[in-house]
Order: sequence, then C-alpha cells, then structure tokens
Amino acid sequence: MAGFFDPLTTVQAKRLSRVVERERKLAAIVLNGNGTLLTSDARAVLVAALRDVNLVAIADGDEWQDRIAGLEAVRVLQDSAGEAARTAEFVQFVLNRQRNV
Repeated sequence: MAGFFDPLTTVQAKRLSRVVERERKLAAIVLNGNGTLLTSDARAVLVAALRDVNLVAIADGDEWQDRIAGLEAVRVLQDSAGEAARTAEFVQFVLNRQRNV
C-alpha cells in the first residue's frame, strides 16, 4: 500500500489490516510530499509499528512504481483522494477541539 499516512489514523491502520492476505507480505510505501504534517521518517516509523506491516520504504513521487512494474506477485493499493480527505478531517478535528478549549 502506498500513501502519505499523514497522520496515520486508526482508519488507515484498520484498512492496512484488512488488505493483508493469507501467506502474503504487506509493504507500505510512505510518500514524500510538500506540506505534510509529519516528516516522512516520522510517518514511516508509525507505519512500521503496525503489526500487519512487514516492510516500510520511503519514496519520492512515482519512482517506486517503476521499480515494481511487471512484478506479478505485487498488488498496489493507493487512495490519494481518500488520504487527502482523512488528513483534512484530522486537521479540522484538531482545530475544532482547540476552539472549544
């Protein structure tokens, strides 16, 4: 699965857990990006802490796709629009919480 994981939420953690298939390994590609809340290193550490994740790599742009192109055993899951929406929801949640203090 590839994504920004910015920040890693329970929704994303549960989604990662659901995509794990029997006898297959799960690799997470943490994408670099401008304007992320956390550094790619911090996000990679959080993703690596998940029980179902076997490998974490950090990548720029689409370079990671070129490296795995043609590998039949690899299935790529990516939801950029959903991730952007979850990040925006998280930011709004924090802002609303701070307004109520």
